[in-house]
Amino acid sequence: MRYQLVQAAIVHLFLKKLLEDPERLTTHIRFVFAATMLKVAYGIDIDDGDHEIVRVIDEGVEGTAQAFAPGKFLVDHVPWLEHVPAWFPGAGFQRQFATWRAAQTLVKDVPFMQRRTIDEHTTSSYATVVDQLLKKRNHVNPEYWEELVKSVAAVVYEAGSDTSFSAMQAAFLAMSLHPEVQRKAHAELDAVVGRSRLPDFRDLDSLVYVQAILKEVLRWHTVTPLGIPHRTMKDDVFCGYFVPAGTVLIANIWDCMHDPGVYEDPDDFRPERFIKHGVLNADVLDPICPGRYFAQSTLLLNIASVLHVFNISPPLDNDGRPLTIKHVMTDGFLSYPEDCRCTIKPRSSDASALIVNSQGRTNSN
Repeated sequence: MRYQLVQAAIVHLFLKKLLEDPERLTTHIRFVFAATMLKVAYGIDIDDGDHEIVRVIDEGVEGTAQAFAPGKFLVDHVPWLEHVPAWFPGAGFQRQFATWRAAQTLVKDVPFMQRRTIDEHTTSSYATVVDQLLKKRNHVNPEYWEELVKSVAAVVYEAGSDTSFSAMQAAFLAMSLHPEVQRKAHAELDAVVGRSRLPDFRDLDSLVYVQAILKEVLRWHTVTPLGIPHRTMKDDVFCGYFVPAGTVLIANIWDCMHDPGVYEDPDDFRPERFIKHGVLNADVLDPICPGRYFAQSTLLLNIASVLHVFNISPPLDNDGRPLTIKHVMTDGFLSYPEDCRCTIKPRSSDASALIVNSQGRTNSN
């Protein structure tokens, strides 16, 4: 509830950007989630997905994503290489890691310092994540606590922005590939919301089919195909298999989300698999994450708002013929659609008017 006004205002800005320049879809998607997380975590306002602070943070996020990819670097297989200099044969990763470490320092410091500048000139009507954490210091050393808060805020941004960025790209791709799904969503939105206003948080619980679309997007396009590596601290036995201490375990999340024993025809995009008797089916496994309440409410409002006012169809070639775009995922710890190009047009002149007249201000001061 605390951040709903911020979330809604940024969604409205997103709709305006799509209306004015739909060709920059990925930049606009980057904007909506970067802007949301920067505002919530630090109180920072941005106006575009190519904003300098976003580029700085993205470089650090890229380093995190690459470093988490299991087995990507030789040092993963030959651990003693960690201790050799960058000029040593096979240790070129040291130079790349140094670049990413520097980028991660900027991820922590740049938005935090900009937040201080904002605090000197404005008074916010709500407490940002950083504000709340700084107030909890008690008797802890202030320098130590500030560094800790910087790290936590950076994780909040990284975890909440990039994963949602990937999921929203997948949502646009899915809608362009499955017009029948889009038609059902349009019908539900018209019935629940009507055509005289945009969706808001009060509508979301009643949008059963749109909720199912989000669940299916997160299942169909597994943003993190492999989980974060974990190491066993002691010998264990799992399903009859002996697992010695020190074993690195990596969950195959993609396989779990595409298990035909759980999800029939798992490669099909079928939101109906999450619905039974007109309500969400609690028996179907639900893809979740630790920040699911905030992240999923943001994603859901974005998807509902976009579908309420836009038609999404395949991109066109130079002769105006539809192109065939396939769902292909990139490699890496975080996976994105390789291509999410599509044609985005308002559903009607009334839909365009709703977008133009929406309130898209985020500075709740």
